[in-house]
Amino acid sequence: MPFLSHAAGFAPLRLSVDPGELVRWENVDATAHDITPDTEVGGAASWEFDADTVESGGTLDRAFEERGLYAYRCSMHGREAMYGAV
Repeated sequence: MPFLSHAAGFAPLRLSVDPGELVRWENVDATAHDITPDTEVGGAASWEFDADTVESGGTLDRAFEERGLYAYRCSMHGREAMYGAV
């Protein structure tokens, strides 16, 4: 299962997966973060994600069923500080 972790930002910034494959975000930072769809990025697919805050040590899973560019950011820290794409 591919995963993205965040400490001082999301790493890796971009991850490629096959449709239906599970993506796991793991918070390895000392502070909470969230995963908010960012459809303002050029070419990004419109998607919804009802993601709760991921506390330190927590994880969040999501499968992307269709091919596309799914951009996201941490709404608590902003696009300039924390962003990524699947």
